Amino acid sequence: MTQETLYCRTIKTLVSNLRTMKSSAILLALYSVAVVTSSILRSDVVEPVAANQEVDQQLDPAAWGSDHVGQPIPEFVSGDECLFCHRKDIGSTWSDDPHATTVRRLESEKRDAWASIAAIKKPAADAEFLMGRDRSIRLLKRNPAYGSLAILSARLLPDGTVIDDNRAEGSDVHWKGQEFGQKCAGCHATAVDHATESFSALSLDCYVCHGNASLDHSNDSSTIHLSKKRDDEARVVISVCGQCHIRTGKSRSTGSPFPNNFIAGDNLFRDFEVDLSDEAIAGLNPADRHILKNIRDVVVHGVSKTTCLSCHQVHGNSSRKHHRVLKSPLCLDCHYESGPKSKRKSYEVHSKLCDY
Repeated sequence: MTQETLYCRTIKTLVSNLRTMKSSAILLALYSVAVVTSSILRSDVVEPVAANQEVDQQLDPAAWGSDHVGQPIPEFVSGDECLFCHRKDIGSTWSDDPHATTVRRLESEKRDAWASIAAIKKPAADAEFLMGRDRSIRLLKRNPAYGSLAILSARLLPDGTVIDDNRAEGSDVHWKGQEFGQKCAGCHATAVDHATESFSALSLDCYVCHGNASLDHSNDSSTIHLSKKRDDEARVVISVCGQCHIRTGKSRSTGSPFPNNFIAGDNLFRDFEVDLSDEAIAGLNPADRHILKNIRDVVVHGVSKTTCLSCHQVHGNSSRKHHRVLKSPLCLDCHYESGPKSKRKSYEVHSKLCDY
C-alpha cells in the first residue's frame, strides 16, 4: 500500500467514525495522519535506490504476469470514443501531445518545400505523413495494403540536409515498403499485427497505454490501467512505458525491435528481451541510460517507489514533477551532483534504431 493510499484511507476512517470515536482514538488517528503527511511532504516524489544502498535482490523480469504474444489483436475502444467523454480533461490538449502525433499528416506547404530539394524532389511529392521532430524527419506515404505505410529511405535534418545512410552506391532516394512495419510501427502506431505488418491507427491511441477498456469503466475507473484509482504496481507501469521507450531491446518471438502484441497489464519482459547489464547500460546516451536504470531498479531489484509516472505527466506533456525529486543516482545521468537542479549536463541523444 502506498503512503498516499494509507493517507486517504486514514482520513476516510477518521471522518466516518468521528462521532463514535473516543478522544484517545481520535488523537491516535490524527497522529497517524500527521506522520504520513510529513513523510509525503518530505519525499514529494519518492527517491530511487540511494547511491550507498546495496541491492542484493535479483529478480527474473519475466517471472510474473501474462502476455498476449502471437494472439490476434483484440477489439478495443478507439481514442475517438474515449475522447467523447474525456474531451474536456484530455481532449483539449491531446491533439498536440507527442504521443498522439508520432505520425502526423504532412502539411501541403512543407511537402512543397521538401519537394523543392533536388535529392528527394520526386518521392517527396507523394509524401502524405511525417515522423520525427527536431533531430531528423522521415517522410511516409500509404502502401496499397490497408494500415501500412512506406517510408522514404532518406532522413531530413531541420536545415534541409538530406542524409541516406543505408543507400546503396549509385541508387537514388526511394520508398521502402516494409521498413515502417518491421521497425517503426510498434512505437509510432497502434495495435500492430506482426503477421501482416499493419496497424489499426496512426500514432498512439488510448489503448496503447490504458489497455482494452471495459464498457463499465465509467462506473469503476480502477478497471483502466494507469488510472489514479487503480494504482498499478511499478512493474506494470514500467512495462507500459517500456514498450516504446526501450530502444535497445527486441521481441524474442519475432526479432522486431518492439514487442509482439503487448497490451497494458502484460509483463513486457516475457517477450521483450533487453540487456540490463552494467556494461550495456554504461554505453548508452544519458536519456536511454536513465530509462534502463529505472527499469532495472524495478524489474530486477524490486524497487517499487519510483516509475516513469513519478516524474513525467503524459497528459499535458510535462516533466515538471521531476524537478521536485531529491538528489539520487538516477538524477545524475542528466544533472550535475552539485549546483542548481535545473542545470543539466550537455549531451546529445542518438539512436541507431531511429537512424539519428
